[in-house]
Amino acid sequence: LIWQDEFEGASVDMTKWNYRAEGTVRNYATVSRNTISLDGEGHLSIKVTKDSDGKYYVGQLGTAGLFSATYGYFECRAKMNKYIGPHVAFWLQSPTMTTVGDPANNGVEIDIFEYHRKEPDIVHHNLHWNGYGDDHQTIGAKNRLSRN
Repeated sequence: LIWQDEFEGASVDMTKWNYRAEGTVRNYATVSRNTISLDGEGHLSIKVTKDSDGKYYVGQLGTAGLFSATYGYFECRAKMNKYIGPHVAFWLQSPTMTTVGDPANNGVEIDIFEYHRKEPDIVHHNLHWNGYGDDHQTIGAKNRLSRN
C-alpha cells in the first residue's frame, strides 16, 4: 500500500488532497470547498448546498501535484445521492490527458464509476481522451446495479 486516506480527524488532509476547479460551474452547481467536510468518524461528506439566491454549490477533491500513479489498484467506499443533482464519481485522470493526439503517452480519464441519481439502478464506466474540446473521444459502458 503506497497511499490511503481513511478521512480521520476534523478536516481534510491537505498533504493528500487539494480542492479542484473551485469557482467553475459543473452541472448547474458552482464548485466550492465549503461543501466538503469530515465527520470525525472516518466519513468524508461532499454535499450539494443551495444559497438564498437559489445558487447551488458542490465540492471536488483531487490529488494533482500531491500523488499520481501509472499503475495500481484503486478502491473507495461511497454512498450514492438520494436526490437528482450533481453526480457521484470516482475517477483517475492523467495530468496530460488534455493534450491531443497521443493518448497512449498522454493518458486518459478513467471513470471507475459515475452514478447519476436520474438513473438510480445504473452505474457508468467511461474512458475519455484527447481533452474535452472538439477532439474529445470517449467510450464507455453502463452496468445495472443489483437490488440485494
